[in-house]
Amino acid sequence: MKNLKAMVMALTLLLGLGLTSCMGESTYTPQWGGAAEVINWMGATQFKDVSGLTIIPTTSSVESIKSSMGFNPSNTNMAYIMY
Repeated sequence: MKNLKAMVMALTLLLGLGLTSCMGESTYTPQWGGAAEVINWMGATQFKDVSGLTIIPTTSSVESIKSSMGFNPSNTNMAYIMY
């Protein structure tokens, strides 16, 4: 019986340490990647994913992908994005 109590205590301690290591992480951000429709309207670029969610990127992020990857939102209808 003493062995069972010691094992239960050890497992409880391990589970407690394992579960609390994930608590309070403020750097976790869920990410999604997939095909999205490019909406270029009046100079503003937006993306609409397959579920209908509209993603509005910042101007600096659009300019960054234009310069680094040669992305031109007025010449394409679909793009693979991650957010």
